[in-house]
Amino acid sequence: MGSEFRSLDGPSGDAGGASGGARGGADGGPQSRPLSDVGMRAAGSAREVQVFRRREQKYEVGAAAATFLRQEIARRLPCFEFEPGHPQTYVTTIYFDTRNREFYRQAERNYEDNVKIRVKEYYYAFRDTALRGEGGPATRNGQGGAARFKVSPTCYVEIKQRVAGIVVKKRFGLPKTHLVPLLRGEEVWPVLQESSSNGELDALREVYREMRRYLATYHFEITSVVTYRRTVFQECEADLRVTFDDRLSVYAPSSSLYDSFEALTVDVLGTPLRTSQRVILEIKCPGEYPDWLEKALRDHSTRRLSKFTTSVRLLLGAGGDAAESPGALSTPQSSSPEAAPPNPPASDTELMKGFFN
Repeated sequence: MGSEFRSLDGPSGDAGGASGGARGGADGGPQSRPLSDVGMRAAGSAREVQVFRRREQKYEVGAAAATFLRQEIARRLPCFEFEPGHPQTYVTTIYFDTRNREFYRQAERNYEDNVKIRVKEYYYAFRDTALRGEGGPATRNGQGGAARFKVSPTCYVEIKQRVAGIVVKKRFGLPKTHLVPLLRGEEVWPVLQESSSNGELDALREVYREMRRYLATYHFEITSVVTYRRTVFQECEADLRVTFDDRLSVYAPSSSLYDSFEALTVDVLGTPLRTSQRVILEIKCPGEYPDWLEKALRDHSTRRLSKFTTSVRLLLGAGGDAAESPGALSTPQSSSPEAAPPNPPASDTELMKGFFN
């Protein structure tokens, strides 16, 4: 990923996007093979396709406990730097749902059986202290000095499914300038095909077809935006992976994606609706935890934490337009008619206690 990043000094205009000639569509053809047969990451490809099938458990910890656990885990696993020289990765996640919040409703009803549709982007701060307000002039959003970021022209379109406790994540990289056309139902397969190696085309085609089916079936809109900083410990992403997410913030949906900014970094998203001082520790593993990790976690209990449902609940609780996003980015098909979800009752706070302030 390192070679595709560039410097960004504050908000900027549109980013140039890759385009490719038409070389055939991805829809139609034979049925996709079982998910267990697809599990690849194209080495050196800027538009990677990934499919992972693994257990995923989350823990909510305070700053002191997070420091202790980082030290313990660092004795066994290396800190992985996706971009050399940057041990922390900043992540912006855009969640999508129908106007009636059908995906949110399902995730609330059944934590172990749900689907999330989201888009992620990754970026890196040159001056880490700028995002903590440690010196430097205050910016308009009160988050410290003028941060400079290394950003990428690529975002990642994801389908995340949880089935009987197993998480299956399927995604592909897409130039940001082609995200809105994809969401509107336009064909972007030539762009993906142009920038992908022949060895990954079959897996890419299957994930792309599945995303297109979702977009054709449901009338999606932006539901919420969540940002956080992630530290990763791993030898190999397909094996044991431990992540620490801090500086979590929730933002109301916006009508503007990458048509106004080349990156949705924390300095262009405005003032967050909520922020959190807690840390989310996430363990992703295809099998059982090693003994050393079980011992490190013996004083901590797993929690059913979801950035998606928590952020949507916060926005629904805020009421008004914050719970709805503009329809300009919607896909053309309508979903099943259903009454809009009510604001959650005051007692419905399990996932928000100690999570967001």
